[in-house]
Amino acid sequence: KNAYSVFYNISKGTGSYSDASYAVVKNASNQLELVPAYAQWAVASVTTSGDATTYHTTLDSAVSAWADGSTLKLLADVTRASTISVTSGTKTLDLNGYTIDRNLSSAAFNGYVILVYGNLTITDSRTGGTITGGNNDSSGGGVYVSSNGTFNMTGGTISDNTTSSSGGGVWNNGTFQISGSPKIT
Repeated sequence: KNAYSVFYNISKGTGSYSDASYAVVKNASNQLELVPAYAQWAVASVTTSGDATTYHTTLDSAVSAWADGSTLKLLADVTRASTISVTSGTKTLDLNGYTIDRNLSSAAFNGYVILVYGNLTITDSRTGGTITGGNNDSSGGGVYVSSNGTFNMTGGTISDNTTSSSGGGVWNNGTFQISGSPKIT
């Protein structure tokens, strides 16, 4: 990412205050955006239902912080070595125009990209967000929805995932709802 330091002065009576704790970054839409300085290296953010946002330099860190009622938003393309598991609660994943790639060239045990036991909604606040690279040795290459799971997809694309059995894109044993214009190929 291209980053630029921004110094600003705030007048405080007879003195001034300077701070370099913010950076201007060029986002995926090629627009400049003011973010906390540490956020310029983030690959994801997590926003709680109380609107508190934390920035994470690894997807593992973001997934660990992703609590019930919160939204994990991608800020860069990421390759994930292991499955993202939504084991309980209600969570939202905003692809934000970026890609999660499992990058599996051969079938693997638990080779899906996302496993849903709880309630997951996938959105894409920009276009082009993709879940790809899953290669499971049974069913569900991209997303596996368990019998207790609910999966809502309102945006993004699930593509180029494979299995040794069924459901290369999505394998559903629970509840699966689509609205908007997501794609599964």
